[in-house]
Amino acid sequence: MYNSLVHVTIGVGIGILITYPFIGAHPLRWGGIILLIGIIGHIYPVFLKK
Repeated sequence: MYNSLVHVTIGVGIGILITYPFIGAHPLRWGGIILLIGIIGHIYPVFLKK
């Protein structure tokens, strides 16, 4: 479940960056933040194991 949620988050971030003219105010900021959350979600389990 966690893995699916992380991948959906990254997909939403990439989708916002690709379609940024249709989103509204500050799409690059929102897309970057959501993408960063997805990347942190990928890295977090690695740090939990150590």
